[in-house]
Amino acid sequence: MKKRDKWVIDADIAHSSGTTEHPISRSCRLFLDFVRKQGYFIVMNKELMNEWNQHKSIYAKKWLVSMYARKKIIRHNDGKFDFEQKIASSSLRNKQKNAALKDIHLLNASRSYGKTIASGDDAAREIYVILAASHKEIAEFLWVNPKNISETLIDYIENSKSAKPEWYLDR
Repeated sequence: MKKRDKWVIDADIAHSSGTTEHPISRSCRLFLDFVRKQGYFIVMNKELMNEWNQHKSIYAKKWLVSMYARKKIIRHNDGKFDFEQKIASSSLRNKQKNAALKDIHLLNASRSYGKTIASGDDAAREIYVILAASHKEIAEFLWVNPKNISETLIDYIENSKSAKPEWYLDR
């Protein structure tokens, strides 16, 4: 199992993290803290950074500053990948295609850095699962939702150093 030490973290996780004990806020905060404590890197492309700047919580802002201080942020300039073409030529409905294209920057940022994504957007994930059935490269991505499985995710990765098969888009 390949080591997952570089994460693309969607802005919805930054937005939902906070200091309250609300389950979603707590789960997102635990996940961000886990990434920092493990010494993992985060990968940011321009679009993702813009989303973080618009939507991050006060907690996520401090967390991001600490990641910069640790030199744990990789700035990625998106290359020309054919994900957009795969989506456009797929048999998805237009609404699904638009939803997939809205989050394509997550795949673009992650493609060269371990294909590991944390996002709370289960609807987009399900669309990528559909695409993964016919596109092997998309099937290789790991996409987890810390809002739902934060403690399970952290415990599993800390103890087994690998990912559960259902976390991949090819499930």
